[in-house]
Amino acid sequence: MGKRFSLNHYQERWDHFQGWLLFISLLCTCSCRQSHTKTTQHPDIMGIIFSLCIFLAFLVSFGTLSFVNAEVTDISTDKQALLALKSCISHDPSNLLANNWSISSFFCDWIGVTCGGARHQRVTALDISNLGLIGTLPPQIGNLSFLVTLSIRNNSFHGSLPDELTQLRSLKYLNLGYNRFSGGLPESIFDNLPNLEFFSLHSNMFKGKIPSTLSKCKHLQQLGLSSNNFIGPIPKEIGNLTQLKRIDLGSNKLQGEIPYEIGNLHNLEGLELASNHLIGPVPAAIFNISTISILSLFDNQLSGSLPSTAELPNLELLYLSKNNFSGPFPGFITNASKLRYLELGTNSFSGIIPSTIGNLKNLEKFTVDSNYFTSSTPDMNFLSSLANCKNLRVLWLDRNPFNGILPNSIGNLSISLELLSISYCNISGNIPEEIGKLKKLMTLVIVGNELTGSIPFSLGGLQKLQGLYLQNNKLEGFIPNNLCHLNNLVELYLDGNKISGSIPACLGNLTTLRTLSLGFNMLTSFIPSTLWNLKDILYFNLSSNSLNGSLPLEIGNLKVAINIDLSRNLFSGNIPVVIGSLENLQSLSLGYNRLEGLIPETFDPLTS
Repeated sequence: MGKRFSLNHYQERWDHFQGWLLFISLLCTCSCRQSHTKTTQHPDIMGIIFSLCIFLAFLVSFGTLSFVNAEVTDISTDKQALLALKSCISHDPSNLLANNWSISSFFCDWIGVTCGGARHQRVTALDISNLGLIGTLPPQIGNLSFLVTLSIRNNSFHGSLPDELTQLRSLKYLNLGYNRFSGGLPESIFDNLPNLEFFSLHSNMFKGKIPSTLSKCKHLQQLGLSSNNFIGPIPKEIGNLTQLKRIDLGSNKLQGEIPYEIGNLHNLEGLELASNHLIGPVPAAIFNISTISILSLFDNQLSGSLPSTAELPNLELLYLSKNNFSGPFPGFITNASKLRYLELGTNSFSGIIPSTIGNLKNLEKFTVDSNYFTSSTPDMNFLSSLANCKNLRVLWLDRNPFNGILPNSIGNLSISLELLSISYCNISGNIPEEIGKLKKLMTLVIVGNELTGSIPFSLGGLQKLQGLYLQNNKLEGFIPNNLCHLNNLVELYLDGNKISGSIPACLGNLTTLRTLSLGFNMLTSFIPSTLWNLKDILYFNLSSNSLNGSLPLEIGNLKVAINIDLSRNLFSGNIPVVIGSLENLQSLSLGYNRLEGLIPETFDPLTS
């Protein structure tokens, strides 16, 4: 912030100029006296000299006074503009502006205000971001004619933008993101802000079309219009902004194809067009922008195949999921050595996943779910190659016709792996014991396959596991007691298998459980009394087994339960009256048992 100047300072400057005026007058007087002896015979010349001195003194006096008055007037204009903004703020939760923006203090010292140097002392930056303010922008904001930076990000400003914003021709940085502005960009905003370098309206409620006049902002480097209600096509003129480094138009309602002119932006580092209604192919030139590090196109209706070769040495994030892409696995991907996030899910890709996927040593997330990918070998050799990706945290392979088995090398996957999902892939064979080596695994999903054999004992060593989903396979044998070591387990789904024997009593020690689903198996014996200790259970499903015995009064301990399904077993005895006290229960199924009595009248949700 520059040096503080007060009105006393301007008085001092005025006194200073008065001194100069006196000095000039004295010079004129001296000149007149020196000329007196030479001009006594010529009085007209003497009068001319004297008149010139008086005229010069008048010019100095008038210019000085005008200069001082102009300075005071301009500074007053800035102050009044800030006070107008303050008056338009209806809620200031921390009272920062209410207390700090005081008329008794110099405005260049106010929070969020930065002034220029000693020469003009005008407001050059206004940053009141992240203060939780509620209000509107007044038209006087356009009077801050020296403003270079304006940021009010992450507040609750609302209403439309004042047309007077177009008066801020010095503006380089404009950030209005994360507010509640509505309506359209003033029509002429891009016509009048030629120096703009950063422009963000992210997360507001703006609507209408993106004007093609944005191409007049030749210096623009960052354009952020995401999470609004913009419609229509992406203007092709955007390809003229050769200094652009980042374009973020995601989460709008843009229709039409991606303009091929975007491929001309050779400085582009990020292109984010996700969650729109874009159609057609992706211009091939985009895949040869060597500077690009983020390419986000997911959740559109884009189609066509992707190039097998491309030059993307800096690519780190590639999001292509939820589109209509087809063709083979894009070959250029395995040469993008910096790639960290790769999402290809929910498309129509086909063919094999190449073992060269292991070349991506920095890969952290790999999702190819809901495609038509296959493996070149029955043991899914691309899984073995992924062992080279030591930073891999998420591996999502669901709904692809792999038609293979899980290799023992699955245990060689990254020690950092947190989520592994291989569901509905027609996987057969056993679950390898080596899977227990994935010590940081938090979620394991192997649902809807043809898995046989027993549940591996090694799963009990996955101490960080929160979700275990093995339903709808052909698993046999007992529920291993080792699962009782999973002290962080929240959801356990083993239903739809051929699991036999009794329910381990130690499952009642897993107090973190919110879902226990063991239905559609061949379990026998009675329900261990320890299960009624699961006081925080929400979903409790033991249906379609051969469980017997009576239902004890302790079932009333499940006070937060939403769904209890004990149907299609061999339970007998009376229906416990305490069921009527389960106030959160939305669904209770006790049918196809040998129970007697009535459902308590105090219980009224769906029952069967």
